[in-house]
Amino acid sequence: MINDVRIEQTFNGTWIAFKLPYQSAQSIFSKTMDYLSKGKKISLKLKLERRSNDANSYMWVLLGELSKVLNLSSEEIYRNMIKDFGAFEIIPIKEDKIDHWYEIWSSKGVGWICEDLGECKNTKGYHNIKSYYGSSTYDTKEMSRLIDAVVEECKLQGIETMTPDELSALKEQW
Repeated sequence: MINDVRIEQTFNGTWIAFKLPYQSAQSIFSKTMDYLSKGKKISLKLKLERRSNDANSYMWVLLGELSKVLNLSSEEIYRNMIKDFGAFEIIPIKEDKIDHWYEIWSSKGVGWICEDLGECKNTKGYHNIKSYYGSSTYDTKEMSRLIDAVVEECKLQGIETMTPDELSALKEQW
């Protein structure tokens, strides 16, 4: 199972690197070198697992219920949850490009949010921008944290949710 990927452009081509468990990587490397040493060509097939939309759909149902109780839009609640429990990066952006960065980042979806943390201490003319990822990019652990937060808020508001076992099964499908 691949859990990270990198791409690198060089003067004579592009490299794609996959992070694998050591044993898997060793096996693939060994077989690849054996084929290449015999002048054989290699064909790789990548199988992408589709994540379950059930977890995401259920989260939006709960956000809809929260919306009724809190008198806020589902999107506003979602954005607040992303800010409180979501994944982010802090990215230095040139001061005169901040608005452009916000526009590009937020165009990816409702949960793609930016916050200006102020001027960089060590780089004049740049601001640190906290850039939150939308949940569409989340892995199982990140999505579980977000759903747990939404479920917890529902419980605080007296909104019925799935049982812990049902929630666990749903999140594992992500």
